[in-house]
Amino acid sequence: MSEKDKPNKIRIIVVTTADDLDDEFNVHSPVRVVFERALTLVGGEGQADQFTLEYQNQALTDLDRKIEDYAEELGWGDEVELELVPAPVVI
Repeated sequence: MSEKDKPNKIRIIVVTTADDLDDEFNVHSPVRVVFERALTLVGGEGQADQFTLEYQNQALTDLDRKIEDYAEELGWGDEVELELVPAPVVI
């Protein structure tokens, strides 16, 4: 598939402890855009260090990396399901 035939959008579903995020994102956007939208759903704005965005139990740690880079590396298709995971509470 040539570069111009690649889709510019991907449907991303993020399962959270509150509402789930289900939207299309531009593949050229950083993963941070998805992460921040999901954080908003759980009221976690300003607490980004308390959550991780994961794909099949693998943390997507580089939030400034483009969505298309993760999609290519991890074999995502037109749609992918991620999970917003709260950090374990240490007592």
